[in-house]
Amino acid sequence: MFGRKKKKTARSITQFSELDVGDLIVFKPREILPVGINDETLTVEKVGTYDHNGSLTSDFTLTHSSGERFSAVYNEEEDTVTLGQKISRQEVLSIFDENEFADVFDEGGSVTLNSILESVTDKRRAWVADTYDRTVAAGVAYYYDDDRRKSGVSQFEDDSLPFTYFELEGSNQHNSLSIEIWDDGETDVFCEVTVKANVVETFLCHDSE
Repeated sequence: MFGRKKKKTARSITQFSELDVGDLIVFKPREILPVGINDETLTVEKVGTYDHNGSLTSDFTLTHSSGERFSAVYNEEEDTVTLGQKISRQEVLSIFDENEFADVFDEGGSVTLNSILESVTDKRRAWVADTYDRTVAAGVAYYYDDDRRKSGVSQFEDDSLPFTYFELEGSNQHNSLSIEIWDDGETDVFCEVTVKANVVETFLCHDSE
């Protein structure tokens, strides 16, 4: 007899860890959220994977309609999201004293980094703490340029990108800095803010009808 084509089951998303490329995230209006995220809708452009000592973490690249890009890492245990934005060398040197920033890469002893608050723009203010204390010095991790939530990784993988990283925690407990140094010497600096996941108003599936 005639068969009926089964209707595709619609996806539903309840948290960051379920996001896929093309999905939309609608953020609530919250002062703690930076400009470009606060009360905005962002699209998941890419899902990469970080490997820290065998622990895999999904790295979501979110894009604004203006073209601005942000990173997002979800902590399921704490139900928080760490949002980040890469800043240029020029901006690094406008926010921090060059000599103080260089001390971050000295692996011996404790390091405190102060912001030059008068140089922080209104657009950047939610990203920057007054002071930072270093919490990780010269850690080693790996990055995969694709989504490994289903496939995982094996000891025979050779397509990972190794990097050295430094982390600093802001005095206000929700801002941080992450610095990644790649094998070719390229250095990426990310301003970050960690917020409760309930700053998200809703998730919208790209394949919803």
